[in-house]
Amino acid sequence: MGLSGQRLATITNGFHSRATLRVTFDDEAQGYVENTPLEVEPGEVVEIQCSVDDAATSGTVSFTISLATIDQSTRAELQRSVPVSESSPEFWWTIVDRTKNSVAKYTIQYDARGLAGFDSLDIEFVNQELDYDSANPTLPSSPTTDERGSLTLRDGIGGAENTEYAITIRAYDASGAVIFAETRMDVAGVDDSGGSSPPALNAGTIDSVTVRDELEHNSGWLYIDYDVSETNDHYQYVEVEYENLTNDWASKVSTKQSESGTIDVDLGGQEGNDVVITVRVIDTTGLTADSVRLEHTIGQADVLAWP
Repeated sequence: MGLSGQRLATITNGFHSRATLRVTFDDEAQGYVENTPLEVEPGEVVEIQCSVDDAATSGTVSFTISLATIDQSTRAELQRSVPVSESSPEFWWTIVDRTKNSVAKYTIQYDARGLAGFDSLDIEFVNQELDYDSANPTLPSSPTTDERGSLTLRDGIGGAENTEYAITIRAYDASGAVIFAETRMDVAGVDDSGGSSPPALNAGTIDSVTVRDELEHNSGWLYIDYDVSETNDHYQYVEVEYENLTNDWASKVSTKQSESGTIDVDLGGQEGNDVVITVRVIDTTGLTADSVRLEHTIGQADVLAWP
């Protein structure tokens, strides 16, 4: 299947001098090999990636690897082929933009259980303004072997609000070959770029949410009561995201493990500020099993209830 950034081969220069490496598809219409030709130092290990044409849906792709010393006195050549998958992989992932206080923050939710041959995946965040990979120090493992879950770009790493990111997710099989790759662009603090939301586990259902607005000295003091039922072993916690659209400094995210409880939002903004309150049930893989979203203006009503 047509994918970019697929791992094709790992090559070591076993000669005692610098050599030129060339990797080419036998049929150039099937795709191309990235970053070749290139010069390789003695003993240097090089990973070669390729892009396969979208029209290639089955059969094999044949390619030739040649390594020759600069003076052409020594040369080695190999011919290899790789299979092309017959159908698109079943893979869900979505970008959740959680930029707060002018600092870029992302959570990527994914589910690779339907991807045949899955072994691991990684996610790359590239700040288009600063042009560097800001993901590696933030992931719990690189790559992760979890089939489903979420990975977060940590606060303060990578850039600020209104910065554009190229976000790439890659899944690998046990040999290290790329079996799924996709890149999406997103501007931090603007609407999510979307994607297919992963199917969450049945971890619980939100029965009710009540917001009590106790305005005091022109400051918003809010109390968010929630009740969750039908929980099971997949239930992990409740997350409440409080987003002040007028004063970003008042935004916050709170969590609570109890199935019923109250989240306090102290100094949640000023009278007249527009806020969005999202209550989520989070399953054991970090995905959202159920959610309720409420919009409110501080000081406009004492109580806001759902349903």
